[in-house]
Amino acid sequence: MSNSKIIPKTTLKTLDNNNISILEEDSIIFEKFVSNANFDGFQHLIDLVAYAEFSKQKFQFMQMYEKEEGRYPTEEEWKPFLNYIKYEDSEQIRSLKAKSSSLLVNFASNYADNLNVKNILEPIKKHIDNRTKFWISVFINLLATFFYSLLIAVVIFIATASYPESKFAQIIHIITNSGQ
Repeated sequence: MSNSKIIPKTTLKTLDNNNISILEEDSIIFEKFVSNANFDGFQHLIDLVAYAEFSKQKFQFMQMYEKEEGRYPTEEEWKPFLNYIKYEDSEQIRSLKAKSSSLLVNFASNYADNLNVKNILEPIKKHIDNRTKFWISVFINLLATFFYSLLIAVVIFIATASYPESKFAQIIHIITNSGQ
């Protein structure tokens, strides 16, 4: 058997004096926070976070009450906590929604600030750096330049030997014999 405490089923009276359980009351409060009209988009997320904040406050109230009194609150003891939120347009609901909106905007802003090009390119650069060393790249480039120059020299030699009377051959002959 677990050591977890079981919260007794407490009943509350609604405005029309019908008895309802805390779970039913929670369902009614949920509907006040999250309207079906805003089922999509950012407003829906704001509403859900505001409801989560309310649930956190409710949980903290229950913990505090249980710690101070040694028991969970009765119906009469719940009333002050729930009265501040009984209307859909209450100041407390608006305040929780504004706080949630601010929290989500700040979170999105911080996330966007941290997501920059450096964070994307850094792993790619590290991958390339790990596989390509600077001096190896310099040596490969020098070797490629040497072979390219050698290829050009061979082409010039063949062109000059094949057509000794061409202007190109005469220019090459002048360049090679000018130093003598």
